[in-house]
Amino acid sequence: MTLKEQLLQELNSTPDRLIVETLNFLKFLKAKEQSNRSTDESLLADSESAEWYAMSLQGLNRAYSDDEPDYELSPS
Repeated sequence: MTLKEQLLQELNSTPDRLIVETLNFLKFLKAKEQSNRSTDESLLADSESAEWYAMSLQGLNRAYSDDEPDYELSPS
């Protein structure tokens, strides 16, 4: 059974009050995904922004890599 079929099966046995909430939540998730995609596309559309974006990602990857040194919590 596919995920859509499982979802439809669940929806068929769900009270209307929960279906309204589920529909609203699904619309929210889709809008959020579209907003994220639009933001990513607009960042990458401008080459200078794309370069800054790539540099920022590289910095974050370095800062949070496995090679990150351990820092002492108490002052020396």
